[in-house]
Amino acid sequence: MLKCNHSGVNYPWSVKVGLDATLNASADVEWSTERLRVIREIVVQNPGIENDHQALVQLFPLFRLEDWHWRWDNKALYCSSSEYERFYLIADNSVQAIATIYHPKSSWIKGDNIFYIDYLAVANWNRDRPGYGKKFSGVGTKLLGYCINHAITVLKYRPGFCLHSLPGAETYYQHIGMQDLGLDSAKESLRRYEADEKVTLSLSS
Repeated sequence: MLKCNHSGVNYPWSVKVGLDATLNASADVEWSTERLRVIREIVVQNPGIENDHQALVQLFPLFRLEDWHWRWDNKALYCSSSEYERFYLIADNSVQAIATIYHPKSSWIKGDNIFYIDYLAVANWNRDRPGYGKKFSGVGTKLLGYCINHAITVLKYRPGFCLHSLPGAETYYQHIGMQDLGLDSAKESLRRYEADEKVTLSLSS
């Protein structure tokens, strides 16, 4: 169950595996609406900033909007081959988090096959920001655990995964114990992280 931090109500949750155009469209509409609400909050808290695009965008990381331009229907266009798997965490009749994994991916540490998290995101209402506390806690971690179990039990990879992190998510990946492998100049200078077997199994439980 997922407990709503706002109302205290517990909601059942489930994960849908496989590319789903309807869920992509639903997430794009609902998540974009929430992003616009957050941007309006920024404007209200910073009068006049709507006339300074650069200053406005500079505040996006503080308000957890680093992925404001992501659109799941667009991402589906190049993540539809058999190397990709899409996962949707659903609760309270809405998509709460989405992940896309790519496999196989060579481990940056050992060189054997593991899987790669191409995208992992939660709806903006599930992110803390100035003046607002998230609706549901831990949805990203729950979905990550589901992806790990799927990779181990269905895809038959050994426990382990890697990813490139947006700057605002680096603290999270460090917190769960992933190894920092430095910035990758070939991938927009994003930082690389990899989870060993111990960390991976701890997240799958």
